[in-house]
Amino acid sequence: MADKKDRWLRNGIVLAFISAAVTAVFVPSVLKWLWELLLSLWRLLTSTVGIPVWLLSLTVALLLALLYQAAKRAMKTLAASAPSFLAYREDIIFGIHWRWSYVGNTLDEPHEFCPDCDTRLLFRDEYGMPPGLVTRNFNLQTVFFCEHCGWQSQPLDGEHHDIINRVMRQIDRRARSGEWQSTLQKKR
Repeated sequence: MADKKDRWLRNGIVLAFISAAVTAVFVPSVLKWLWELLLSLWRLLTSTVGIPVWLLSLTVALLLALLYQAAKRAMKTLAASAPSFLAYREDIIFGIHWRWSYVGNTLDEPHEFCPDCDTRLLFRDEYGMPPGLVTRNFNLQTVFFCEHCGWQSQPLDGEHHDIINRVMRQIDRRARSGEWQSTLQKKR
């Protein structure tokens, strides 16, 4: 234990001496260089070339600021004219109205709504057996239903989280293929 403490202490002392040596060698030369740079800039700004250089510098700075603002506006206009897939936030998939949001550029979990009355849907998992077969292999299906208007979806294969994952894959496919744009155009 004492050996580790001694090693840490020795390494710390050696590092302190190396840092002091590097600082003593490089800092004065860096400070001298910075001082000379500042003096050169001062001489440049206070000299005259038909008009004072400080006025020329101020004019160039203002022009650069104006160019920056113009470019920024142009980029905003361009971005607004081409809709982003982030505007794609709802669609009808498997006969159900789905809505979702994004966290950054990542799709958040979609939520299901009634296509008739726009109420948030409930779901139930059902176990079905293939007709004519008496086995222990059941098909798990999910049915979405509206407690407000009584609407009910066709049974969809899989548990609720499986359906959510399938819907997310459909949303991702539509966003990547550009198919989402036709959904936005239908709404307008």
